[in-house]
Amino acid sequence: MDYQDFTLAQLRNDGLPYFELSQPIGELHSFFEHSNYSHAAITQQGVLVGCVPNYVLTPYEEDVQIAELIDELENFYVLDTAYWLDALEKVLLAEADIIPVVDEQRTFLGYYLLEDLEVFLARTPFLTESGTVIVVSVLKEAYSISQLTQLVEGNNARVLGVIQTADHGARIEITLKVITESMSALLTELRRYDYRIESAIYEDLFAQQLKERSAYFEKFLNP
Repeated sequence: MDYQDFTLAQLRNDGLPYFELSQPIGELHSFFEHSNYSHAAITQQGVLVGCVPNYVLTPYEEDVQIAELIDELENFYVLDTAYWLDALEKVLLAEADIIPVVDEQRTFLGYYLLEDLEVFLARTPFLTESGTVIVVSVLKEAYSISQLTQLVEGNNARVLGVIQTADHGARIEITLKVITESMSALLTELRRYDYRIESAIYEDLFAQQLKERSAYFEKFLNP
């Protein structure tokens, strides 16, 4: 597929099967054996009931109805009107590589595949434009995306993207991509507001100076 000019609706996969509660589990076995997808959509008269993960089928006989799996179903899907980022978020939270697409009545329409949704992310300025990636951490209650972007832009830098990339309980990790002509000034300003610099692609002058001072004192103390 040519990904240069396409919409999310065009990525909907209508060719992969879904399964009715009345069908035998053996048909699910066959699907997973030949596709290796993490989940399959289960419906009742075309209306989505849930998604069955591929690892729950082992104890069941081939001729048992899929309805026997009702307690194993996971409830995740995306509406056909959803934005691509919402679809990507939901499939990642479900730890899946495929997600059902439904209308307002939960009628099954097809699937989005994780590998296709990732193409949208690859087209964003966050990944396509040249810049500096900075990873910071901050106390969760002190974090404000508006404050963070204001700090960056107040130092004559342009924000290409901000993503929360980890949650460590009291602290969260934020990854930024910026365009700046003064990395040292920006990192100094972030530290003033209690953002801990975890990493930066370009050389962090402040950290380098600390290393140099440490090396100097170590040499002084150990002649």
